[in-house]
Order: sequence, then structure tokens, then C-alpha cells
Amino acid sequence: MNFDFDFSNIFNRKLSEMAEVRPVYDNNFLHKMVYNDHTIEYQYNKLGYRSKDFGEKDILTLGCSYTFGTGLHVKDTWPSILSDKMNMQYANLAIPGDSMQGQVIKAFQYFKEFDHPKYIFGVFPIARFEMPYVENKMCKKDNWSDGNIENSKLKFIQKCACSINDFDTISKAPHNPNQIMPVEFSIFYNLMFMQILEQYCLSHKIKIFWTIWERDMEDYFQDKLKNKINSNNFFIEKSLFLETLPCHQKYKNEPMFDWAADFNPKNNVKGHWGFHKHIHLAETMHSIAHGII
Repeated sequence: MNFDFDFSNIFNRKLSEMAEVRPVYDNNFLHKMVYNDHTIEYQYNKLGYRSKDFGEKDILTLGCSYTFGTGLHVKDTWPSILSDKMNMQYANLAIPGDSMQGQVIKAFQYFKEFDHPKYIFGVFPIARFEMPYVENKMCKKDNWSDGNIENSKLKFIQKCACSINDFDTISKAPHNPNQIMPVEFSIFYNLMFMQILEQYCLSHKIKIFWTIWERDMEDYFQDKLKNKINSNNFFIEKSLFLETLPCHQKYKNEPMFDWAADFNPKNNVKGHWGFHKHIHLAETMHSIAHGII
């Protein structure tokens, strides 16, 4: 048998090694993107995360591109809104395309490199998880992977988006993990990692609250999964599944209220949530943290 154990850079990854794929920064770690005539600034810290420098933060936020705030000004993202409501500083580990499992790993590395927060809040996809790229066995999926793969000789972790619908029944190496991994795999491993994090938080008196989003699995979450997740920290945020919400109308005419700047209906690009749903998330988490709901 031939096993590849040359993964020293994977088994002991630092936060800086697990950071967002770095674009061309200026000297201030600032990257500007233009979407449909809207310019969004992505300000990164020295470790490569869209967050102020880590350390001595009361709140740690976890998630994917929605928590990262793709297409939104950072002030309009739920981590920023929530920190203002709670009058606490926050650190954000969210990375576009990341999984619950990947974020839990980063959270533990954050504890190791910095300290424990008082609160952890997370919004996750359920149909993704990390896996090592193994040469000649798995395909390289550049759009789900960390780092510049083609120019790297290192082993690397790639993000797998498991098939929610039917997956390929016939495949040959190198396999495309996105098409041969059923979503049950992802749900199993993600929730197992979350149980580990929850137990750690309980032991270290960290308050943790989290939810799941997945556009194509709304009914499953609402009707089935919530009753099966044995967690006092899991909640359903119904506003994430509603296209229009008849509230917060004082912000209605502001750009990116309903959809983020990357929303482009002409090209059938749905984009990310507008800051209206971020307001709802922040309000719900604030209420849960203070025992209101």
C-alpha cells in the first residue's frame, strides 16, 4: 500500500497558514473590489483575516462568506453590528467558502495563539468540509482550495462542497470530491466537530451560539435537523430564508439593503445577503446572548 503522509504543513497549521487566499494587497493590507459600480474595501489584519488584529477580544465570530461579509462594507456585517450592540470588540475568523469543521479548527488555533473569548457566534453552511488533496486520487479544485495551488509544491487542504442532490455514481481517479461525497458525510463530520467545540466552551465557560444556513435545504433544517441536533446552543434564524422582510424600512433605500454588491440579476448571480439579514442575525444573537429569547 502507498500512503502519503507528507502533510507536515497541514497537521500543525497556524492561523496565518489557514487564512483567506491573499489578493494583491497595498501596504495597509487593503484590497478594493468593484461590483456593479459599488466599491467594497476588504481590510485584512496581518494574519490575513478581515478583522482587526487578534487578541483580547470578547467576541469570536465564525462562518463563511456571509460572516466574512462578501459584497458588504464591514460596518454592515453581522459581526460588526453585533459587537456594537454588545459594546464589545470582536475577532472574525470567517473565510469565504469555509466549512463548519474548518472554522472549528481555526477557533482552536485561535485559543492556542491568543486567548479565550467570552462569546462565540457562528453562522455555517452544512454541506462543506475540508479534506487533503492527494495526488492522483483527488482532483484539484482551485475554487474550493487554500493558496495558489498551481504554483505550490506543498500539500494542501481543499474545501469540498458535498452534493446535496444526486451525486456521480461512476467516477475514476482523480475523483472530484464535490461530486462523489454525499451531504451525509459533511453533516456527520461538521456536527461532530461542533460537539467538540461546544464541550470545550462549556469546560472553559465560553458562551457559544450558532446556526446554519443553506439555501437548498431550508425545509430539512426547519422540519428535521433542528429536532435531531442535541444542542442548547443551536438556533434557527428564519429571516435567513426569507427573500423580503417588511421591517427596518428606514434603511430600505440604502445600497445593499436587500442584496450585497455582488448581486447581479442580469447574469443570474444571486450574490450574498444584504445588510438587512445581517441586522436580523445580530439582533437575534444579541437577544439570545442576553437571555431574551
